[in-house]
Amino acid sequence: MFLGSVESSLDAKRRVQVPSSWRNACGSPKFALVKWQPEPSEKPCILGMMPSLLFDFVKKMNAKPFSDPKAERVRRSLSREAALLELDSAGRLTLPVNLMNVTGLAPKSKIMVVGMFDRFQIWNLDDYLGVSEEDDKAYPDAIKEF
Repeated sequence: MFLGSVESSLDAKRRVQVPSSWRNACGSPKFALVKWQPEPSEKPCILGMMPSLLFDFVKKMNAKPFSDPKAERVRRSLSREAALLELDSAGRLTLPVNLMNVTGLAPKSKIMVVGMFDRFQIWNLDDYLGVSEEDDKAYPDAIKEF
């Protein structure tokens, strides 16, 4: 499970450190990354997950007909900004340039890495602070859904 959050910085080579507890818990050195922006009004981030979770999501997308224009947009949008990466020997992921560009990240930028149980997000720190404020406001009503 991916729990907790870590404020960090990307290094000059676009690498982000994956918390050691996450590396130990998942048992795999591979991660799938996609651009995540469920609402046009929201800032995008990088969504990271185990490849098996991405494969489950792909199965759901493939249950939609190829002729469904909304499903085709989702397939194109997610796959063109997706990557399957392996941790280096120091437990870091090197973020692809295209994912950095679409999420407002740059080498040496401040970031927030946020665990979300079965997935995690990598945010530009300033964008995350705004989203976090909105999350805190919405939380009391949202938690009632569970």
